[in-house]
Amino acid sequence: MSLKEKATAFLMGRMGKTAHVRQVTAIDHRLLQLEMQLSEPLAWRSCQHLKCQVSSTALRDYSVAHYNENTRIATLLIDAGHPGSGSEWTRQLAPGDPVSYMGPGGGMHQPTGASQLVCIGDASAMDISCLSITAGTRIRASIPWL
Repeated sequence: MSLKEKATAFLMGRMGKTAHVRQVTAIDHRLLQLEMQLSEPLAWRSCQHLKCQVSSTALRDYSVAHYNENTRIATLLIDAGHPGSGSEWTRQLAPGDPVSYMGPGGGMHQPTGASQLVCIGDASAMDISCLSITAGTRIRASIPWL
């Protein structure tokens, strides 16, 4: 076992939690929706992320697009249309598979009275929908790679 594998195992052993895959849905040829059943409630605020273990030495941050407190189901939107350990991990997930994660962590969207917001991110920020847009609100979006 390499030093990096030992460090990852130590970190996940101390701080890691386990969820189980409920469903993986392809939204298009590169964007996947991952629904996970969490074993414990998530102390979640908008625009936070979970750090998921995607291999024995790699962790990736994924923002929670939706969280249902009653069912403890967290939904992640993941860009899996490129090479990389996170993409490969996501594409091979099946219902019932365990998912090791830490978190939530990260920032929090600050409410604003502005009539328009500008949200900028690369493909990994697709779940920027976590900004809690009120139903019925008109939005304009540009996603260049779709």
